[in-house]
Amino acid sequence: MYIRNQQLVIIKIIKNTPVTMDKPQKVEDIRRGKAEGREGVGKRWTEEEENRMLEEIKTMDVEEVAKLHKRMSGGISARLCLVAARMLKEGKSIEEVMLATKQTKDDIEQFIKKNGDKIKTAPSEKDLGDQSNFKNKWTEEEEKLLLEQVKTMKIDEIAKLHGRGIGSIVLRLSKIGAEMVESGKTMDEAMLITKQSKQDIEKAMEKKNKKTNLNETKLRQLEQTVAEMKKQLDRMEEMLQQMQLKL
Repeated sequence: MYIRNQQLVIIKIIKNTPVTMDKPQKVEDIRRGKAEGREGVGKRWTEEEENRMLEEIKTMDVEEVAKLHKRMSGGISARLCLVAARMLKEGKSIEEVMLATKQTKDDIEQFIKKNGDKIKTAPSEKDLGDQSNFKNKWTEEEEKLLLEQVKTMKIDEIAKLHGRGIGSIVLRLSKIGAEMVESGKTMDEAMLITKQSKQDIEKAMEKKNKKTNLNETKLRQLEQTVAEMKKQLDRMEEMLQQMQLKL
């Protein structure tokens, strides 16, 4: 339970913290890296290079990895923190993430606070393969299966099995959590069953309430329109009757 709470705190930071980019410093780092023969500085990272970095960091220190990638040690540390943040967002515990990336909890949290909006769940949805079920309506059977799977599986694994995107799975779990709270379960129970944060479930509840309010507003407007049309028909009928009397 303690680990779960730590994850929720960090994920909340990810979702709510804006990005701050020090561009002049970044340019200076690239210039310094080029001058030191680190041609990789400033180049876009690939998935293959990230995977290689994670293998190398198991037995090497950051500076050794940086030399192999022809990047600065600060760039390697920053990339490891980014990978760590993605892992947390995918549901891994902070202990697993620290072990895989060799980064401290403080380093990861500081990176998240500075770069929150840059962090996206990896892999991206376009790399997840089959999403043939993406536009299909959720069924009761599929929701029950989803709740069973989320007990032991990662979100990206579930997404593949359902032929849907990661975002679709998260939104559905949040919606189910919101329905649970509205039907009488506590927020803690809903969070435990769906593995979603309190913030995500509350967002789903707010979205549903907005939709309900919007529908009620449209219904009132329609009722007013119908009432006005009825009045106009009554007036027209009255005018016809008067015309008939005159004839």
